[in-house]
Amino acid sequence: MLVLAISVLAGLLVAGLAFPVVGGFGMLTKAGADSFGKLPAELREDPLPQRSKILAADGSTLADLYFNENRILVPISQMPSHLLYALVAIEDSRYYEHGGVDLRGLARAFVRNSQAGTVQQGGSTITQQYVKNVLIESAADKAGKKAAAARSTDRKIREAKYAIALERRYTKREILEKYLNIAYFGSGVYGVGTAAQYYFHKPVQALTLSESALLAGMVKNPLVYNPVTNPKTAKARRDVVLRRMVEVGFLDAAPAKKTIATPIGKLVPQKLSGIEDNKVAPAFLDYLRATFLDDPRFGESREERTFKLFRGGLVIQTTLDPKLQAATQKTLDTTLPLRNDPAAAAVVVQPGTGEVRAMAMVNHDPATAKVNLPTGGSSGFQPGSTFKMFTLAAAVEQGLPLRLTLNSPARYRADPAVCKNPADGDFNNAGDSEAGNFDMPNATWLSVNTYFIQLEMRVGVTKVAAMARRMGITLPDIPSNECSLTLGAKEVKPLQMAAAYATLAAQGLYCKPTPIRSVRAPGQPLLTIAPDCHQVLDRDVANTVTAVLRGVIDGPNPHRTGKGAHIGRPAAGKTGTTNGPSAAWFDGYTPDFAAAVWMGHPSAPVQHPLHNVHGVRTVYGGTFPAAMWRQVMVAAHEGLPATDFVAPPASTILGAQVPVPDLRGITPADAKKVLEDLGLTYVLDVRAVHAGPIPAGLVGAQNPPPGTVVYKGTQVVVFLSDGVAPPPSPTPTPTPTPAPSGSASPIPTPRPSCHGRRQCPTPSPSGSPSSRPKP
Repeated sequence: MLVLAISVLAGLLVAGLAFPVVGGFGMLTKAGADSFGKLPAELREDPLPQRSKILAADGSTLADLYFNENRILVPISQMPSHLLYALVAIEDSRYYEHGGVDLRGLARAFVRNSQAGTVQQGGSTITQQYVKNVLIESAADKAGKKAAAARSTDRKIREAKYAIALERRYTKREILEKYLNIAYFGSGVYGVGTAAQYYFHKPVQALTLSESALLAGMVKNPLVYNPVTNPKTAKARRDVVLRRMVEVGFLDAAPAKKTIATPIGKLVPQKLSGIEDNKVAPAFLDYLRATFLDDPRFGESREERTFKLFRGGLVIQTTLDPKLQAATQKTLDTTLPLRNDPAAAAVVVQPGTGEVRAMAMVNHDPATAKVNLPTGGSSGFQPGSTFKMFTLAAAVEQGLPLRLTLNSPARYRADPAVCKNPADGDFNNAGDSEAGNFDMPNATWLSVNTYFIQLEMRVGVTKVAAMARRMGITLPDIPSNECSLTLGAKEVKPLQMAAAYATLAAQGLYCKPTPIRSVRAPGQPLLTIAPDCHQVLDRDVANTVTAVLRGVIDGPNPHRTGKGAHIGRPAAGKTGTTNGPSAAWFDGYTPDFAAAVWMGHPSAPVQHPLHNVHGVRTVYGGTFPAAMWRQVMVAAHEGLPATDFVAPPASTILGAQVPVPDLRGITPADAKKVLEDLGLTYVLDVRAVHAGPIPAGLVGAQNPPPGTVVYKGTQVVVFLSDGVAPPPSPTPTPTPTPAPSGSASPIPTPRPSCHGRRQCPTPSPSGSPSSRPKP
């Protein structure tokens, strides 16, 4: 009988006077009964979407993430009683008397609608309204949501059956709690907890009678009764709710009258900061989103992770330091404030943890405004000479001594069989005056390109690329003759460069950058994200590289490129400037923080060289990037005591030792390969020696002689035999080159006899020269 009554009343309620009731009665009741019987017994209630809260490292709120539905779930114990009474009074005054479907209410609605000739009253109970919202919520697409909200007999019957089942399953208070958490309150706000925060800037338990009545009145039509866009209509609706509360006995007349006389005032909704509109750290939040969605620890599929992030009610504590973030952003904004200024990006990473402490950018180019510059966008940017750090690290790891001195001309053309030269034929230094003999520290401090090309040829391009990858740099496959790699020809990302330099600060411990400290899901234990670190470089090697890079900022060479980055405490770093220049960098670190600063034009950088920027004719890494790095790092270290780096041992400064092989009787080409494989330097002296019976053209003598123990990088001078037997008198054995003694200074300076000259003095040969007196 109940099924029949529901079917008839629902059909009449929906149809109104649209068709003759008597003629369609039998068909209506049969169809309704059939639909009622075919429905599942229980309503499927999926967990309600909730917004996720993103916290900074200090616990302050950075953003609220949600997709379509901004919702905070609150228990009914936190809802004030006048809110519950207001809702029941205006939406379902017989709520505590019916079992989910109010037949009296359905009949009353039918009579009213019949008198009006249109649908004026729905007749749905709060429980039925909850069912409707659940069906809309669980619909897979827009069409499904539209069908769930459509006025139809089937929908009314479906809502009625589920409502009856829910009333048997839950208490009245539980249903009220579910309804108030699922209800829509306009402006993308779902649930009364979010509505209280959005409209009144307070938790739900602090709502006044006036505020509760206003929210209860909104659920019928959130658009029409929105207090922000339609304050007069919203007040009138609030007053209707208050009068209805008096009518049904939920409120005395006196407080109702007093509240009605009170205006609702001008409401300023609370700005709920998501990712797209976030003003504090938009690049960081974009990076956080990408990191979360790519991490299988947060869900088996990307779809599951997306749901959790935007609808799962997570509380994510990040690594961001709000104070440092503000200082970093201010530095970039004040350095490059004009619309025609280049863009810039800065990232600060904590060594030993990989925590990203700040990530900022400034970009006045509308075409690339949404590109995340600190993470490199889609491809990244050429790093210039900041990439030389990886060549330096690979050389020290292979045992090459810091005193390795190479003649480095202003222009250098490499052996094309070993190294692919630039299109114009030569590798160039920054200027013609930048030429001469340099050791490893000075070549780094002055950023001498032709030195590092030769150093890379000794180390091997693939070894340099491998070093960069070990330290977190994403690179494509690099041909073994791609010598421009050491000069920064391949694109990298500022975030990855900051993490790579942080590896040196942590004495060779690489930590994958992360924006997340912990994640808490509703009802789940806290998931703490441990640092993802592993040793990629020997501590002594890393500390030796640091000793060299310290000189870029505070070294003895007055022409060092990074002196503008001085921060008054031990620091190391490297400048970088690309051709054009289309970009400029400064990457550096202390034991506490590492930071990378990039400056350039993200779109068409070659067409927008860095010239005439705020009075600076040509921008280099040692100008604006070094200055911005300095400001950021001063802010990062505020209140921290100065910490020194660990000094490297003499063994890595001096390099590895190897015995000199016996080269006599082999071709010059074979001798060159044998020496280079051992890390020694091949030098051919044009003087021939009497070394018969060794045939002419083969190695007849060498210096140092076979078996001498020398440091890697030592020059071995080779003399070719002229095929003539030496004279009867014995040839004096040349004195072996003494091994250099250790130095108290961590970095030896260039030898005065070589620095600034095109070639160091050549040692004497072992054997008799055919055209010159014996040495």
